[in-house]
Amino acid sequence: METLTNGRICGYEVHPAATLFPLIEGEEFDALVEDISVHGQIHPITLDNEGRIIDGRNRARVCERLKVVLLTVPFTGDDPTAYAVSSNLHRRNLTDAQRAMIAAKIATREVGYRGFSGRQSDDIITLPLPPSLADAAQLLAVAKPQVITAKRVIRDGTPDLAALVADGKAPIATAARVATKLTPEEQDAYAANV
Repeated sequence: METLTNGRICGYEVHPAATLFPLIEGEEFDALVEDISVHGQIHPITLDNEGRIIDGRNRARVCERLKVVLLTVPFTGDDPTAYAVSSNLHRRNLTDAQRAMIAAKIATREVGYRGFSGRQSDDIITLPLPPSLADAAQLLAVAKPQVITAKRVIRDGTPDLAALVADGKAPIATAARVATKLTPEEQDAYAANV
C-alpha cells in the first residue's frame, strides 16, 4: 500500500478538500492498478492553481506505483471543496456514515449562524458563508441528524475512533456512544480491536 510522502503523491501536494474522502485500499486499489496498467490513465488528475491535487489521489498513487507520467488538468472553478465532493460522491461506494463524516468536516456553520454583510465604499460586499450542517448534509446526500452525530464523533472521539467511521469500519451511532462514554484511552483500545 502506498503511503503519502510528506503529504505528497507523485511530488504533488494534496488539497485539503481531496483528503475529505478516504483512500481506496486492498482489492479495490489492486483493481485500479490493474486497470491503469492495462488501459493507461484515462482520467487526468485535477490540480488547483497552487499545483495541489483536488481530485485523483488514488489514480496518482497508482501512477506513482507504476512509475508512469501523471496526466493532469487545471481546476478552473471557484469552489474546490464542492468540486471534490461532486467528483467523488457518485463514483465512490461510500456508506451513509462515511458521507456524514465528510459532511461534518466541511460543515463549519452551526444552526443560527448569521452571515456578515458589510459596506466598503458605496458597494455592498457579501462574504460567502461556510456551509451549514444542513447545506453539507444536502451536498453529501445524507440526513442532517447523521451529520450531527458525525460532528459528535469528531468533537468527542479520538482520531483513531473517527478514522474507523471515516473508513467505513464502524457504525456512526456506535462510535458516537463510544466517544461520549469512554476515555480517550478506552476509545483507542476499542478502535484497535475493531
